[in-house]
Amino acid sequence: MPSSPDNHHTMFSKPFHAVLCLAAILALSCEKENYLTATSSTAAGQRKTTDDLVTGPPTITSWFRGPDLPASTTGIMGRSDCYGFAIGGKGYMGGGILLDAGHNEVPATDFWSWDTAAHTWSQQASFPGTAKADAATFVAAGKGYVCTGNNWLGEATRSSKENWQFDPVTNTWTRKKNFPGAARISAVGASVNDKGYVGTGQSAPGDLPGFNDWFQYDPSTDTWTKKANLPAQYRWSAVAFASSDKIYVGTGTNYDHGVFGDNWAYDPATDTWKSRAACPGGPRAYATGLSLPKEGVMLAGGEGLFTGIECWRYNFSNNTWTQGLNVPGSRLQAGGFSIGGTVFIFGGDGSNGNYDKKNDFWSLRLE
Repeated sequence: MPSSPDNHHTMFSKPFHAVLCLAAILALSCEKENYLTATSSTAAGQRKTTDDLVTGPPTITSWFRGPDLPASTTGIMGRSDCYGFAIGGKGYMGGGILLDAGHNEVPATDFWSWDTAAHTWSQQASFPGTAKADAATFVAAGKGYVCTGNNWLGEATRSSKENWQFDPVTNTWTRKKNFPGAARISAVGASVNDKGYVGTGQSAPGDLPGFNDWFQYDPSTDTWTKKANLPAQYRWSAVAFASSDKIYVGTGTNYDHGVFGDNWAYDPATDTWKSRAACPGGPRAYATGLSLPKEGVMLAGGEGLFTGIECWRYNFSNNTWTQGLNVPGSRLQAGGFSIGGTVFIFGGDGSNGNYDKKNDFWSLRLE
């Protein structure tokens, strides 16, 4: 968003018992995820002992690497600013900006699904609109939406208001009613009760500074409704995640006030916002926000010239943050999705900027 989901450890008195339990856990991990390569990372203050691995529930100590991100053309070195979401136990990834072998940045319209059972990527229908990067996404009523974003058409026409729906059953894209606010890039999106929400972001770089507005989309009527603005500084490149009844928006950046570390909860039932606990990791932008049943997860991101690797988990019920296992490799503007209790992160810009786009794909089971 690991430190352990439960930090109250019951220690085994005999090392031999610990070894047996550790072997059982590792065997189960290999059985379920033997297609992935593991890498270990320890959160601040977490003990690196065998005993930490043998308590129940077990501490998850590894990110697992899957196959590199696919692309519809060969020679691609990495992908950043892409969009991702999950529907019906499958993950979806596409768009963004590709880096080819000649260090050229190429906008992408390809679109792929990740099958957690087969452990494979499969190509889906390409995005039919203008290539999109930095788009907001949400899932409502069993369909995915890619809204606003960077059209990659030059400074004057870069920002978009387009709203596209993807149907995983028919593998088709359908243009829906445009986002009603100003055209923008780097907005956030999330959904609650089969309604989508999109807001914040900025116009094309060099134009208007940014937005703190908030809109609701109803897929049953293909209509948008203006909602209460975020009662904080306008921003772009924030994160959003959703519980069963609220949406959380925080972090991000703007030209006038730098980088933010705040956290706000939006209640659709009352159309109100409430300030919540700020991430103790400090301000950041361009992080990846994902939703799990019990918590939101914020991965990587950065501040200024700093590119981060941190994983932070926000507990919806008690308004607290816990630091998790560091992401393998620092990155900004990475894509991601969550399936069940597992988070996935992929691509993004590494510490060397645009010519350090990543092509890797990682998962971490948290619940």
